[in-house]
Amino acid sequence: MKKEIFDQFFKPYSLNVDQVDAHSSFWKLSDAIILEIIKKEILIHCNNDSTILDAGGGTARWIVKMSKETRANFVLYDRSEDMLLKAKDNISK
Repeated sequence: MKKEIFDQFFKPYSLNVDQVDAHSSFWKLSDAIILEIIKKEILIHCNNDSTILDAGGGTARWIVKMSKETRANFVLYDRSEDMLLKAKDNISK
């Protein structure tokens, strides 16, 4: 996909994607189920020396959720600069 088309999609998306939890019972339930699976299958094996890569991590929604469950280190990668700017803001909060 051309970078211009990619960026045109993700610029407005980056501003709204984090609001999904507040407006949708489906996403709240879905995220709760996914987080339980992550805790049982991944985070249980982590310690302070572990590093977790969130490839395509967008606005860091999952890093924020997982950081409440483990003291592991996180690396976020995303192709969208707008998503990464939002991620930086979310992580700093």
